Amino acid sequence: MHGLMTDRLFIFPHDSNVLSKLRSGPGGFGPLYNTPNKLNFSERGYALKDLPLPIKEKLMKDLKRQLAEPLKKGLIKEEGLAPALTGGPGSVLRPFVWGKTVYTLVTNLHGDWISISKYISGSNLEDICYFHGPDRITPN
Repeated sequence: MHGLMTDRLFIFPHDSNVLSKLRSGPGGFGPLYNTPNKLNFSERGYALKDLPLPIKEKLMKDLKRQLAEPLKKGLIKEEGLAPALTGGPGSVLRPFVWGKTVYTLVTNLHGDWISISKYISGSNLEDICYFHGPDRITPN
């Protein structure tokens, strides 16, 4: 996955001087990464937390079936599973403002799941709505 473009969002107050602290070379972006206010779903992805229960249960059942062998062998733990994720390597983050509220679109390069979420603070988002699958762009 090296070389795969992945979006990360670092959030600073408008009067921050963080840009003046950045340097070229190893560790030069340290001041940027040290903020607690960031959205970075490049490793594990962003778990869709507010899916309707029937959808969540169906997706979890399908996921457990797909991962039956690693679960059985104890290579992965069931409590670590998320029924639906977006982001991960190839994360796409598109922040936008509606009124005085900041939202972000979170997806990946495939666009299988899209989450529209309200930015709360730090790395916390409140999920507003989801879109799934190729039918999201083609009206019925």
